[in-house]
Amino acid sequence: MVGMENPVLLLPGYTDDEDDLKTIAAYLWEAGFQVYPFSPRPSDGSVLLEDLALQLQAYIELTFGPEQAVDLVAFSMGGLISRWYVQKLGGDQRVQRLITLATPHNGTLYAYMP
Repeated sequence: MVGMENPVLLLPGYTDDEDDLKTIAAYLWEAGFQVYPFSPRPSDGSVLLEDLALQLQAYIELTFGPEQAVDLVAFSMGGLISRWYVQKLGGDQRVQRLITLATPHNGTLYAYMP
């Protein structure tokens, strides 16, 4: 299967954690992928996406060898965090595939609510 050589990091969305991705994690494990759920904290919008992306960068650097490519599967805000990592922090050198699910790439009205 294509991509089985890369570990797959799962990133949840706004106010979620790895428990919210149990179903997809189980499916990927059953399909033979190495799955690593990762939940940057806090996930409630109280810190900048770039700070959460730095947590992702540190996790990848500490968990995998320097030459190991990774795949990211991210839901909602996790997709924005992943994009920041790939586009602004050099993650394009590590990430072979980025899959985002229900990610508000063009923003969301909720972000403007008081």
